[in-house]
Amino acid sequence: MRIALLADMLEEQWPSMDLVAASLMRELRAQSDLAVQPMLVRPRLVRLTGAWRRSGSASTPDRVLNRFWLYRRALPVRGEADVFHVLDHSYGHLVRHLPEERSVLTCHDVDAFAALAEPSGRGGLPAFLVRRLLEGLARARLVVCPSRATAGELIAGGFVRPDRVTVVHNGVDVEPMSCDRVAQLTGPLLGPAESHDDLLHVGSTIARKRIDLLLEIFARVRRVNPRARLVRVGGRFTPAQERLADALGVRAHVLVLPPLDRATLSAVYQRAAMLLATSEREGFGLPVAEALVAGTIVLATDLPVFHEVAAGAARYLPLGHVERWAECVIEGLAERRDRPDAWRQRQLIARQRGGSFSWSQYARDMAVLYRRVLDDGGAGAAAVPPAADRVAQR
Repeated sequence: MRIALLADMLEEQWPSMDLVAASLMRELRAQSDLAVQPMLVRPRLVRLTGAWRRSGSASTPDRVLNRFWLYRRALPVRGEADVFHVLDHSYGHLVRHLPEERSVLTCHDVDAFAALAEPSGRGGLPAFLVRRLLEGLARARLVVCPSRATAGELIAGGFVRPDRVTVVHNGVDVEPMSCDRVAQLTGPLLGPAESHDDLLHVGSTIARKRIDLLLEIFARVRRVNPRARLVRVGGRFTPAQERLADALGVRAHVLVLPPLDRATLSAVYQRAAMLLATSEREGFGLPVAEALVAGTIVLATDLPVFHEVAAGAARYLPLGHVERWAECVIEGLAERRDRPDAWRQRQLIARQRGGSFSWSQYARDMAVLYRRVLDDGGAGAAAVPPAADRVAQR
């Protein structure tokens, strides 16, 4: 099968989307028994408006113009691929320009559609562009979600027919490594391991990540444990978040790192005491799964999607209960110091759960879906394939 993988433009700077594209491309190529020939489609973003963010990523006008008008010039024609897979729902409108009966679309979360449901809420695009995304979502032969939670939100919102939705959990590209290797990779970034109790947050600083709560939790922890340090991987704070860090008096105790290569990120996870996942919404929660693989203790918001990913390997706390979060962090750091055997048992449970997420299996399950879409040839809605259903129940 010739599979066209339509990926985000790199200049958009969405590391999680880039990871999905790179991992799927790699695994489809590596597993010869799948009989799949993948082709990565990823045009360069053209700078049109002259306005760029201080991070170096494209401005919103440039992103919109490139996504909705220029990207289509790079699309393969009907005879160049057997199945077309749009890897990010933010590019869902592309399905309108593809053979719909052989199109697969991955929907990672429902935030992009909020402009219709909540006109004054969290939607980032004008309604007329969101409608184009929804048209592509409705036309795609199959919509793949990374979690049952996201699939349920899509269906409950009436965005897509239930018989066109299936679930395949993301994989994880983190590898456990020796202590010496961890020290080698993290020393230049984090300094000596004995100097700090590092609390980790990985991801963007968009509103739903609730960086405000993260900073407030950290400030309370610092009052009790002056060794605590917050390590944030994924780029700079927003100006409002910087002002909050200053107001809380923790700015000097926060280490902000850019997106890291996979080996270094793996080492940072493994060295950290805990991962704090304070999000109010997630489509999957890739940092949670990555932390589990590394044996990092996870504290997460009490969301269905986090339960789905981490099961009994994480501790779940109510959104906004800053004092309770801080108490759990302080208790955890004390256990790490005073009861190392109990701490190592928690790490073992985390690694066991993390082992259920694999990009290799993700590729195999996607290949099953591609074959089903191709074999059906547009004759009616495809039922949920057995492989994807099995993944959904993991």
